[in-house]
Amino acid sequence: MDASSLSQKIGVSPQSRDRLPTFMVVLCDYDAMERFYVFYTCMAIYGTVFATGAILTLVNGSASLPLISGSIAGVGMVLASIYELFTGSPSDFEIGDVGFWAVVSGVVGFLLLQIPGLL
Repeated sequence: MDASSLSQKIGVSPQSRDRLPTFMVVLCDYDAMERFYVFYTCMAIYGTVFATGAILTLVNGSASLPLISGSIAGVGMVLASIYELFTGSPSDFEIGDVGFWAVVSGVVGFLLLQIPGLL
């Protein structure tokens, strides 16, 4: 799907596209290859943050089944995302708009919630 057909699909005419904010124009121009890399990078970031919190708590001496499971799940998510980035095919990647943006906005929100814990 090219940019003009995507713009028509979401109801943005070429004339009004010039008046859109930059981030909206970027959102209109995502294709399957870019979505592939953005999706799996976001999944790797989520896994890293998820595992880091659990591993740091385990290193401090607090061990429990949920922490151990969380650290294993986070590391597994990072490894699976990296594996898929290197061996997967962007042309075979299919995900709906809602699922894609749910993952991207979820990772951004998750990172924003982690900032107070880092300070």
